[in-house]
Amino acid sequence: MEKVQKNLSNLESLTYELSKNTSPKHIKQSTQDQPKISTGAVTGIKDRIAKFEADSDSKIKKY
Repeated sequence: MEKVQKNLSNLESLTYELSKNTSPKHIKQSTQDQPKISTGAVTGIKDRIAKFEADSDSKIKKY
C-alpha cells in the first residue's frame, strides 16, 4: 500500500509539473471542453497503478 501511495504522489507531482508548464489559457479551454475525460483519465491511471502494484505484490509473495 505504501508503494501505491508513493506512486500516486509521484503521479500527482508529475501532473502538477505538466500543468505548470502549460499556458493557463490552454488549461482553461481544455477543462471546459472535456472535464469528465481529463479527470476520468487521471483516475483511470491511478486505478491501473494500484492494480499493477497489487498484482506485482501477489506475484512476489508466490515465489
